[in-house]
Amino acid sequence: MTCLASDPGPGEPCTLTQHCSSSYCVGAAAGVKGVCTLPANVVSGAHCALDAPYDTVCELGLFCDTTTSTCVPLKGDQAGPCLDGSECKLLMHCVNPVTDAGTVMVGVCRADQPAGSSCATASCLDMYMCDPTTHSCLGPQANGARCNEGRNCQSGVCSVQVCTAACP
Repeated sequence: MTCLASDPGPGEPCTLTQHCSSSYCVGAAAGVKGVCTLPANVVSGAHCALDAPYDTVCELGLFCDTTTSTCVPLKGDQAGPCLDGSECKLLMHCVNPVTDAGTVMVGVCRADQPAGSSCATASCLDMYMCDPTTHSCLGPQANGARCNEGRNCQSGVCSVQVCTAACP
């Protein structure tokens, strides 16, 4: 048996053809090794980058605003506009993004809803699904019920949009 070497981690040497584990390679050039380096966490209002080499990452509770290229606080419930869920606080999604002037997607951050709650204008919590008929969040379902993916089923298995029994 041959074991493959894992990608180098922060502080370890790297090359142009080697990927760093949870970091990026700084200083590598043809024939010259670099060092795997963690992105710098930056605070609110500081410059951030969304493109390679990902040299800055906003600290926890912030996201990189694509308009200003600065770190700004995550948006809370009913806050907007948002383009996707990365702009919203934990357990929230960007809901009902619509095309504005044909180019920009704009939505509102909404708290994810528990079982039994309306999902007409919000997303359901991660393991729940929105019933397309009643527009209410459904918890994990028994075998034979409709599903979108395994986490919607008590068995953990969704096959052809139906909850099925797990293999023995």
